[in-house]
Amino acid sequence: MDCGPLTRAYWAQWVDLAPEELGSPGVVVRLSQRRAAPLPGYPRAMQVYALCVGGQLAVSCAPSFEGAVRAALRGAGTDMDAFAQALAARTREAGMAGEMRRGHNFLYVGGGEPIGGARALAAADSPAYRAFYWELHGISEADWPLAYFAQCVEKGFSFGVFEGRRLACATDAPDMPHMAECVAEIGINTLPSFRGRGYASAASDAAARAIASSGRAPIWSCGQGNEASIRLALRVGFTPYARYLTFMA
Repeated sequence: MDCGPLTRAYWAQWVDLAPEELGSPGVVVRLSQRRAAPLPGYPRAMQVYALCVGGQLAVSCAPSFEGAVRAALRGAGTDMDAFAQALAARTREAGMAGEMRRGHNFLYVGGGEPIGGARALAAADSPAYRAFYWELHGISEADWPLAYFAQCVEKGFSFGVFEGRRLACATDAPDMPHMAECVAEIGINTLPSFRGRGYASAASDAAARAIASSGRAPIWSCGQGNEASIRLALRVGFTPYARYLTFMA
């Protein structure tokens, strides 16, 4: 499956562009009222979302941030690093408190033989998942992890690696803010005591193949500097696609 068109259409929605507009060289700014509210699946509103892809810097922002964004772009052009520095300075000067995050988006190209060693998780695995989640996050009483697990299992894109009866590594399938019928993002966690054994590669590879086999495009994103996630993405068939920036007030 060629995941390029769906991946392009998905990320174009993040910056309020038509798919054919994404990646054209130059700077594009779109004002969006929806930036004032959190997107589905995200706890906070992203007043600014920017993508750097194919020689283009595309920025979607809330109208209240237009001045800061355009001022930051004046000296930055399509340079994401320069834009990030300038935007941080402009928002600070304007008293716009918030958190800036940067990272990478990837395109699934697949290829190679399946890694193997992971299996699809089922409803019967909920006790193992509960123990897994508790060890990972230190939360045992919250009901939402099991409801979320059931949702992920229903989608069919959650895979895990077991050591005996103990779940050592698992992928999840978070809600998508756009094009939920066309794309699915891969989340991956491994218990600290089982890291470095290739379990994350096995589970992520199985999840990506299952998503692509369903006709959807697998989505992978990670924060800037998360070298482990970048290496894992490359290992299981992803290639760099874009760099992103968010500003959450």
